[in-house]
Amino acid sequence: MSLVLTPYKRNPTHTGKVLAVFIHGLGAPDTWVSAALDWKTKILQDSLLEGIDVGIVTYDTAHLVSGIFKFSGQIQLGKHKLTIDEGKFSNIADLAHELQREMGQRSLRPYKKIVLIGHSMGGLIGLHYILQELEHKDSISSIGGFISLATPYNGADLANFHKLIKIIQSHTQISDLSPNSEFLDSTSRLFNKYAQFPGIQEIDPRFYFGKADTIVTRGSAIPQAFSIWKGGLPLDGDHGSILDFTKPNSTVYREIQDYLLDVLDLCEEPTGASPQNVDSHQATPATIERGTNLNP
Repeated sequence: MSLVLTPYKRNPTHTGKVLAVFIHGLGAPDTWVSAALDWKTKILQDSLLEGIDVGIVTYDTAHLVSGIFKFSGQIQLGKHKLTIDEGKFSNIADLAHELQREMGQRSLRPYKKIVLIGHSMGGLIGLHYILQELEHKDSISSIGGFISLATPYNGADLANFHKLIKIIQSHTQISDLSPNSEFLDSTSRLFNKYAQFPGIQEIDPRFYFGKADTIVTRGSAIPQAFSIWKGGLPLDGDHGSILDFTKPNSTVYREIQDYLLDVLDLCEEPTGASPQNVDSHQATPATIERGTNLNP
């Protein structure tokens, strides 16, 4: 089993109303649970987020896979330190399919809504899952929101390293991240098809980019179906440091915290209630009546 979704409850004897599912990127399984930036613990211990549980997705990944030489370790390639491991890893489409399986767990059924939060390639896994649900089931009723952070919808420059060393390695995830890859093209076409679909509009997707990110530029971090002003939001930092909530004046945790609170508020609204005092340029899932055409 390549991809696994493990839920963690705030209260071991009580299931929350919303599950925030965090998906890591290429070669970074500790993104959300590292000792330095433990997002899982911070969310679960945040008293404002009562009712929010956390799900952590992990899957087989490495920056590089040794194809000929039996070697495991790290190499320096330009400014990037890359991990090499032996073996074969699932492509992004397969990982999204495995996410579908994990989202069907019986233990997740009590949650009213699930919010997918992906960093880098993790955002592609989450979005591809949502699009496939729309394509094949015409419904994403269980999804309450979607956030991507520095996700390369139009490809990542780092993926071009694949061409430089393809003689000694083969990695389908890196190939999928290459600009104009078949996977990215098909995902983009599917998103263009559903971008204005009520199901997508209702979940109010957010696409964040790092202002100093040289791996995934702002133009790549926002799907072509959304303009930079309409769908993209800036964060200080580069590809990795945008997730550092310990930095002075960091806004990333506030953004995710507010988003989760909005989804939680929506879960608590009485059926048929009409939102009041909607600010059109700050519209969120909690302030949008279902079916409204949303322009974030």
